[in-house]
Formats: sequence, structure tokens, C-alpha cells
Amino acid sequence: MTTRILHLGSATCPIHVHPNLLADAPAIIKSLGCFTRIFIAADSAILSTHAQTLASALTSAGITPYIHAITAEESRKTFEQSSTLINFLLDHHCSRADLLIALGGGLLCDLAAFTASIFHRGIKLLLAPTTLLAMVDASIGGKTALNYPLPDHSLGKNILGTFYPPLAIIADPLTLTTLPLQVFRAGLAECVKHALLADPAHFTSLRENAAKILSQDPQTLSHLISTSITIKSAIVEQDPLEHSIRAHLNLGHTFAHAIELIPQLNLSHGYAVSIGLCAAAELSRLSAHLSPTHVASIQQLLASFNLPTRLPASIPLSQLLTNMAHDKKSSHARLRFILLRDIAQPFISDNVSPDHLRSALLFIGASE
Repeated sequence: MTTRILHLGSATCPIHVHPNLLADAPAIIKSLGCFTRIFIAADSAILSTHAQTLASALTSAGITPYIHAITAEESRKTFEQSSTLINFLLDHHCSRADLLIALGGGLLCDLAAFTASIFHRGIKLLLAPTTLLAMVDASIGGKTALNYPLPDHSLGKNILGTFYPPLAIIADPLTLTTLPLQVFRAGLAECVKHALLADPAHFTSLRENAAKILSQDPQTLSHLISTSITIKSAIVEQDPLEHSIRAHLNLGHTFAHAIELIPQLNLSHGYAVSIGLCAAAELSRLSAHLSPTHVASIQQLLASFNLPTRLPASIPLSQLLTNMAHDKKSSHARLRFILLRDIAQPFISDNVSPDHLRSALLFIGASE
């Protein structure tokens, strides 16, 4: 079993990566302390599979878990959905002596972790991500989030949130074999992002092993997950509360969040990030002299994972710019972007030329 200890300020969080970890979870849970009861907030789509595996393992260990199903949809990552989980915990008299396990993808982990952070001013939390995106990105770093309506009545992504480290994270790569390929590929966009931020060798490895990754070769997949976790953990540890370098993890996301808000595109976060990375690469070429060769290589790598590199439909520049103006990463009404001077040379810019921004949006297929 691969274990990486994540340090978040004064808190430590072991991250375990190994096949069949859900079945072995009781031993890890017991190592974390003594809990009166265990609650599981599970994605409703995996109740009969991964939730059952975890519940059976706990039952065999003499623990009867309380399971609450959550419909993991972006439109329902809201206070209302969090309230249903709070009511479930209240109905079963959950206390700070108990443990809440979040079992599912990044959306489920965000919502359950937010709820854990505010219920009784914080109850104990363990994350069990079951998607690649959640394993390598969403679960790492102690962030929680809910969406919230904007003044124009659209839904703002991750407008609300807290920093709340879990006691531990358990990532079982076997859960990835049950994912629809589209969901699996969505997580690869974040892996590419990590390579672009910190590791040219990993970027090369992704290019050379794309076929093995898509075939979910166990050894290749374990290496991929562990490498991405190491990269993100190293960045998070330097800046737990996102005052400086942690913002680098938003590479491509200012674009991606604007893209996600467009209903007719119907793009998941990972797919929007893929397009956002292409826009960020082109903006980096225009603003920071990233080489055209690197821009093309980024596009080619994402395409090799069957990820989109352009908008699937023509969207007006004005609509994308309006959506970007609502991004929580803007600073004093100025949009903030993460750009690249080279692979593994990111920097923060809040002074991007409007003409360069328009050109980057046209590059990914926006219309005048």
C-alpha cells in the first residue's frame, strides 16, 4: 500500500492508495481512533457496488454503518442537498464522537465535507474518492464547497466553502474500473494539469503511456495516481489556505468554470478543464511567450485521452466573459489567470490584455 502523509498546517492527513482498500477500510478506520458510530454519505449511483463493499467490510468488523444516499449532480450541490444530509445526521443523533465517510466523486466529497465542517462545528471526516478526478485532485487539500445562485439567477460554482482537512483519504483504484469511460477520462485532465504545473518528466510519461492509461493498466494507473497526489500535495503543503502558490492549481479553471456554466454545452468539470487548459496555454503563448510547440503538445496530449480541446458548440465571447466575471478567483474585479512560461513554470497574472484574452477564447472556438 502506498501512503503519503499530507501536512495541512498543524493537521496531518494520511493518503492511502491501494487496490481493494474499501474492503480493508475497517483496519484503517480503527487506526484513526475510536468512533461511536460511522455514517456514510454515498453517491446514489454506487449504492449497490462500492457502498455495499464498504458497508459489508464494516459489518464484518462488527460495525453497523448508517448510509445516506446523495444524488451527485452539479445542480444539486447546494444548501438544500447539504440540509438533507444534516437532517439525516440529526435523525440518527450524530455527534462529534462519530465519523462521516464521504464515498463518491469530487462533487460528493465536496458536499459531504462541507456538511461535516459545519455540523456541530465540525465532525470527524474520512474521504473515500471513487473517481480519478476525486482521487488526484478534489479530495486532496482540505477544501469543501457548495454552489450558490448568482445575482443573474445562474448557479455559481463553488461560491461557498470551507477548509476542513479529513482524518484520512483512502483511494481504491479498483473503483475506477466500474466508471463510464467518459468519467474516467475527465480525471485525466487534472493529471495533465499537475504535470504542466510541476513535472516535465510526468508530462512526457503521460504522452508515452496514454494507451496504457486508457486501458487502465493497473501498474500504470497506480503510478499515475500516486504521482498526481504527490504533486498536488507538495503544492498544498506550501500554502494550505491558498494565499499564494496554491492558486497555481487553478490552471485552466477560470476558463473551465465559465464553460461549465453554459447549459447547452453540458460539459463535466474534467472536460471543461481540458478545454480550459488549451485556452490557458494559448493565453500563455500570447502573454508569457510559452512556445507554440508546447501549446500544440498540450492539445495533442489531451486529444490522445479523447478529451475535448475546443468548445463543442460556438459560444459568444460575451457570454464566456460574463461568466468569467463571476469567477471567485477574480481579484478586485480583475480576472486572475494562471499562466505558464514553460512546463513547470507557472505564475499568477491579474493583468492580462483584453485582446489576448479574446484571442485565447477564439482559439478554443468561441464566436465574435
